[in-house]
Amino acid sequence: MIYNRLFSIHKSMILAEEHINYQAQGFAVINALIMAKAMLIGEDLHVGSWLKDKPVLYSSLYKSLVFLVFLIAFHILEEVVVGLFRGRTISQSFPAIGGGSLQGLLSMGAIVFVALISFFAFSEFGRVIGRRELWSLLLKSGTRVPV
Repeated sequence: MIYNRLFSIHKSMILAEEHINYQAQGFAVINALIMAKAMLIGEDLHVGSWLKDKPVLYSSLYKSLVFLVFLIAFHILEEVVVGLFRGRTISQSFPAIGGGSLQGLLSMGAIVFVALISFFAFSEFGRVIGRRELWSLLLKSGTRVPV
C-alpha cells in the first residue's frame, strides 16, 4: 500500500539516525508508484460513481472505504504474484500487512482510510464545483466561488 511504503521510508530515516543500513527505500518508491497505478485503475472503473448525487461527505467516506479494500487486495495480489514468480507458494507469498496481526492490519487500515478521505474529499469537491474553481480557491488569495 502507498502509505505502507511511506512508513518504510520513514522507518529507514529513523534507522539511519542509529546508523543501521536500511535498503528498502528504492523498493518503497517503486511500490508507491504501483499503488498509484492501482488508484488510477480504480478511478477508471468508476468505483463509487453511483454516489455522485449524494452529499460529498458520503461519497468521500464510501470511496475511501472501497479504495482501502481495493488497495489491500491489490497489494496482496502483487505480493502473491511476485512470490510465485520467485518460486514460493501462495501461502509463503502472502504478505503480513501491518506486522501480520489483526491489530496491525486494523491500525494500518485506519491510517490509510483517513488519508484517503482527504484525497477523495478534494476530488469530490473538484467534481462538484469544478476543478478550475477548486484550484483557484486553494491557490489564489481572496477568491470566491461565483454564486
